[in-house]
Amino acid sequence: MSSDFGECDDSLAGLALKEIAPPINQYSGLTLFPPSQYKLGHMATHLAAARQLTYAAAPAMDKDEAATVTAAMAKLLACDVAVWVTQEGQLIHGGWGYGEEYAISRYVVDALVLPIFDGVKPILELKVIARMLLA
Repeated sequence: MSSDFGECDDSLAGLALKEIAPPINQYSGLTLFPPSQYKLGHMATHLAAARQLTYAAAPAMDKDEAATVTAAMAKLLACDVAVWVTQEGQLIHGGWGYGEEYAISRYVVDALVLPIFDGVKPILELKVIARMLLA
């Protein structure tokens, strides 16, 4: 696998993916197993989808167009993906993923706070996205 993971280079979850690949490749060889390859591919795909939705909302926000629904969807998806990817990365690390000396444990802690800081999930889902779609 590529060590840069393409589009995932600057995101929090992308940093978790970068953190995952070298130890797996270098020490345990887990990337030889299809389940690990599946997880890494699935994680990168979800990151790309969240990034593209964010990129779709950004131009509308820059032009002061009504992009409330798209921005709320992007925020909701990006938070969900960040939490899921970092937790999956922690699971791939096994017991080492919980050690404070590894960056993946810090990424998980940071990702778990994102839904709280970025808006409560039910508010985004119910009040913003659903109401705008039904209006």
